[in-house]
Amino acid sequence: MPACVFFSLDETLELHERLDLIGGRIALLLPFEVGFTWIIPGIAIAAVLVLLLLRLVLSLPPSVRNGIILAGATFVAGAVVVETIGGYWINNNGMTWHFFALVLIEETLEMAGIALCLASLLHLLEFKRHDGGTAYRMAERVPEQSGRPRIFR
Repeated sequence: MPACVFFSLDETLELHERLDLIGGRIALLLPFEVGFTWIIPGIAIAAVLVLLLLRLVLSLPPSVRNGIILAGATFVAGAVVVETIGGYWINNNGMTWHFFALVLIEETLEMAGIALCLASLLHLLEFKRHDGGTAYRMAERVPEQSGRPRIFR
């Protein structure tokens, strides 16, 4: 859950773009061109985050684990892959409609990754309807994929 909150904050505050200072210095040492230089330290931060959370994610039930892995891959596809392509495009061609289409794809993938992460984590909750509302608690086990939510007694 903290990773999902961080991804949301990053999108809102554009934190990753602030890594350009560090990335710009590192990019000077590389034998190839990098579109947006924040990607260099961004990949390192993402790798550390993956290493820190790997044991936790692997311990989750398969449906939740697979959803979180898919969410991370979707987010990274937008944040790193599509944004790298966008960086190359803007450096070589300027701000054409193609660049804005790439931004749209990038942002859509990032937000879809966040939504998939949250949806996967919601599988860890059980709920019980009361006269006055609904009660939630951590699930003892993740319900089978029958399409019906499991209600605790």
